[in-house]
Amino acid sequence: MIYTVSMISSKHNISIKDYRDIHYWLKKNFGKAERCYNKDCEKKSTVYQWAKIKDKKYVKDRNSFTQLCRSCHSKEDITQETKDKISKAHKGRKLSEAHKEKIRQFNIGRKHPNYQKTRETKDKLAKRYTFNGKTLNLREWSEITGLQKNTLWTRINSYNWTIADAMTIPYCKHLKKYHAKNN
Repeated sequence: MIYTVSMISSKHNISIKDYRDIHYWLKKNFGKAERCYNKDCEKKSTVYQWAKIKDKKYVKDRNSFTQLCRSCHSKEDITQETKDKISKAHKGRKLSEAHKEKIRQFNIGRKHPNYQKTRETKDKLAKRYTFNGKTLNLREWSEITGLQKNTLWTRINSYNWTIADAMTIPYCKHLKKYHAKNN
């Protein structure tokens, strides 16, 4: 479930404007959250957030906040009681046709396991390059040449190398810098 600013601000009994002002103030004065200060952190997330410390007021006071990773913040801030309250608020709510269509489109997208494109489908759609009489996509050329797919793509599309040069010149860091400067 996605928790919106309005859901969280209502949980803390403050206005959305005050909620946003406090978080803006924190970032402006103390920077972005950079680490998790929870000693029991499982290191699941690399996204860090400012979180209100339990039993502290939601005010512009640095001592009322700590830095947590997203996972610890969710565990600490969003209790089962809050989840139940939000679920109850959404129960029986009718979705607009536009909202239902958005959900359908999302489910059809890359995140839904039933609609994942297989490697065959991706290979059929991929751009093909011809070299030495063979026409293959970059993944297939990568397997043959031993160069990474991204290296081949960058050489051809960013550095404007010929297909022959892109496929035959071995990867060297100094060549990458040289061609980046001269193209």
